[in-house]
Amino acid sequence: GFPAAYKAEFSVQMAADDVQVLSGLSDVSPMAVRLYCPINCTAGLVRFKIFSLRKVALSDSLPILEKMGARVLDEHPYHVKDGTLDTENAGFWIHDLGLQLPESTEFAEIRQRFEVLFVQVWGNDCDSDDLNKLVLMTSLDARAIAVLRAYTRYFKQLGLPFSQSYLGVWAA
Repeated sequence: GFPAAYKAEFSVQMAADDVQVLSGLSDVSPMAVRLYCPINCTAGLVRFKIFSLRKVALSDSLPILEKMGARVLDEHPYHVKDGTLDTENAGFWIHDLGLQLPESTEFAEIRQRFEVLFVQVWGNDCDSDDLNKLVLMTSLDARAIAVLRAYTRYFKQLGLPFSQSYLGVWAA
């Protein structure tokens, strides 16, 4: 069910890994993501795969990724057809995005936190704002960023003159 463009771009091992991720998708869990560093990976340039039951519009994912501190360089969508179903749109989508992260980013340290934060923001379990950049600049995870966000809102209610963005930079 993989399109020719996918087969030309990815190895058999990568396809096997992707099939494993796709097999875990369901109506309960319609999306999974993977941040990875390709073989020719250079400092700050990584790839991000979004696995989904439905096509993901770039205009929906782009603002989330930019608020997380990533610059989106390119996107390659792949429609993986499900041979067991007769409809043309049946199957899965893999969106492979090229991202530029700050050069000082330690890939191994941020990978899991980045993935979790993206999924939480996508599912509306977490806000999408500039505080999410802290996932790349600090050791904070999605929960810690949410706590910091709550503090910044509380400080605003107290009448402190500092903005949420200023406090986020200060926390970094």
